[in-house]
Amino acid sequence: MAATINLMSREDGYSSCDVGISKEQWFELLQDSVIIGKTMDTLLKFFRSSEHKSTCKGVTEEGSPQSANAMITAFAKRVGKKLNINVIGSDGKQTFWPIPMKEGRLLSDGHYEWTLRDELAEAIKDWLIHDLLKRYKEAYLSVPLDHNGADELYKWQLITECEGKSELDIIQKFKTKNIVDVPRVNQVLTYLSKEKPQQLADNFASLKNEDVPLSVRLSDFKNGMADLCGDKFNVKANDERTAAAFLTCWNPEKYTFYKDELYQNYSNYIGDQTKKTGLKYSHYLKLLEPFVQTIQQDVELMDKFLTETNGLVQSDLLIAQNILWQMKDIMNMETSKSQNDSKSEPNMIPEEIQKYTNILRLKKNIILQGAPGTGKTYNTAALALTICGVTDMDMNDHEAVMERYDELQKEGRIGFVTFHQSMDYEDFVEGIKPKTENGIVSYEVEDGVFKKICEEGQKHPNNNSHIYSSTNEVNDKYDDIDRAIDSFKKDIPKEGISIPSVRSDSKYFLVFKNGDDLFAKGDGNPYKLRMKFIRTGDYDLNHQSYEPAVGQYIREHYMDNPSSPHVEEATEKNEVIRDNQNYVLIIDEINRGNVSKIFGELITLLEADKRIGGDHPIRVTLPYSKESFGVPSNLYIIGTMNTTDRSVGNFDYAVRRRFAFATLKADKELVRQNSLQLAVELFEAVELFIKKHQIDMDFEDLMVGHSYFFAKDENELELKWQYEILPLLNEYIKDGIINAKAINSDKTVADFLLA
Repeated sequence: MAATINLMSREDGYSSCDVGISKEQWFELLQDSVIIGKTMDTLLKFFRSSEHKSTCKGVTEEGSPQSANAMITAFAKRVGKKLNINVIGSDGKQTFWPIPMKEGRLLSDGHYEWTLRDELAEAIKDWLIHDLLKRYKEAYLSVPLDHNGADELYKWQLITECEGKSELDIIQKFKTKNIVDVPRVNQVLTYLSKEKPQQLADNFASLKNEDVPLSVRLSDFKNGMADLCGDKFNVKANDERTAAAFLTCWNPEKYTFYKDELYQNYSNYIGDQTKKTGLKYSHYLKLLEPFVQTIQQDVELMDKFLTETNGLVQSDLLIAQNILWQMKDIMNMETSKSQNDSKSEPNMIPEEIQKYTNILRLKKNIILQGAPGTGKTYNTAALALTICGVTDMDMNDHEAVMERYDELQKEGRIGFVTFHQSMDYEDFVEGIKPKTENGIVSYEVEDGVFKKICEEGQKHPNNNSHIYSSTNEVNDKYDDIDRAIDSFKKDIPKEGISIPSVRSDSKYFLVFKNGDDLFAKGDGNPYKLRMKFIRTGDYDLNHQSYEPAVGQYIREHYMDNPSSPHVEEATEKNEVIRDNQNYVLIIDEINRGNVSKIFGELITLLEADKRIGGDHPIRVTLPYSKESFGVPSNLYIIGTMNTTDRSVGNFDYAVRRRFAFATLKADKELVRQNSLQLAVELFEAVELFIKKHQIDMDFEDLMVGHSYFFAKDENELELKWQYEILPLLNEYIKDGIINAKAINSDKTVADFLLA
């Protein structure tokens, strides 16, 4: 018998009641796909509203608020039925919104404002944490912490090196690491370590006094650093990020590294209000507590980190911080998707695409494999756009995706090639091809699609392209600027290095050598640097951009006293450096070509650390043009492979280990969402048929893809069956990968369902 609960009207205009559902019960309900249905997005919009309070209009970016109303009502009905709860309104009729909402009131504009129940809000927070960890495991569980190009193991190595060390020793170890704002912090700490070592050590030591609240310690530390710096530095190295770095290196069991971007990101993701400066770090540590507890209960996650950090100092807080750092883009995407502001920029990247994007960014090469109709073409296009930085469109809109894809292909950002049995190195990389002019045949070296897109990528290196970043220490530093310049020149590799602009530390330009001269290259032609300005530091920032940036870089990284001369803040008159660009090469039917033969000696260059910009960049001399050639770090390769195609051989190990493989599966739920019920029944019948008769191939490699079942009506479904699905099944039978008799070509959908 259902429990009947009466909705009570209060004097303040709100209506409320107690339905008696605990946080734990709500959490179980949220994990029940039947109960939650498609309501989570709407619930999250209420959850991320101020005080978890909004109206249907407030959580609806476009279109009719009735859709949000219908979602919550349907969800509440399912919960009420599941738990035998029956809420009666003041009119004597059954009402549903008060089940998930603790109170509501009618506003003057005619809209009804509702507030999520506290227990439901807490359950949603737990659900978000579990969901984030699930996504992390899908993308990164098999990715080593010290993966080339995305090394995170250095954090554990750092806290291990700092164990038991003095304040000054700890400062020396963390000041050049990416856990602080190195360009600003390093020069301050280097100077104070030399000129005022004891005062500097004492000020940092004050952070260790845990009898004093953390917020007070941070305030005292900030004032102390300001006094030590005086007027010498504009930035005093007294921020929460620097303090957090020291505390973590001192006691990683109680503290972890901090970055304001990550704090803001995670706070928004779990629906918490951020604090003001000085209170942020302590709030961040508080927010991490339930996150850490959830991690500790996950055996797979704990095993991964314990195994990979074996022999190093352990820190569950550092595990949490590392996971959040890896997942920051997903958190930002999810938060943006559920913002209430109708003007918020759309950023709807499907979960699968985001997962493949994370893998591709790490590995640089991925192959999307699956049976026909599983969405390889669609996913490839959407993945290419995401890698190229397209975030202003709905990736579920296939027509819009393909339109933007065509635009980037015309711009040269995306290349496309189909492999086949006769494809060779000469077509793909470079080869000697005949050319007829005035009846005379000559032979010239012609570039292939791979070489062309590699050269395009090298023209616009991204921010990770061989940056001598602040995480790389220079062993010998000098008081003399000329000796510092000479040392800098010796460190420049053949391909050059990327230097941050003085206008924006997110902008970079390339510096390279030609003889004894230095050249800079941004968006235009190479520019010869005038060394006299770099030596003296006498810059005209209205007209100079490269010399100030290079001069500042040399002083920060190659001189003992990096504070001279000061580079002023940039102005709008300064040169704008071109944003980094990623490039994508799509190889369709990659398994139909002899990959080892087509890539030749360049197969080694595909590895992330062997790319130009990687930890161990390699160049080769091409056989025909005799040019020096390397693969840039901003080129990503996406291959597609039909898993049912047995007409070609498998990849050899040398090729396979250089690619990540992602299997796309037939999804019945997509058929349910995009087609009619008869299509779902046909999907299930085909699924049963294949499972019953498959021989030596995995079911996922054979199951007919969901797109084959999309139909507007039964007529279209019948045509798809007759001319697409049935012929494919018969082809499986003919090839011997399904052990069954051929299906009669005049058998209808109804006939097959009854068989």
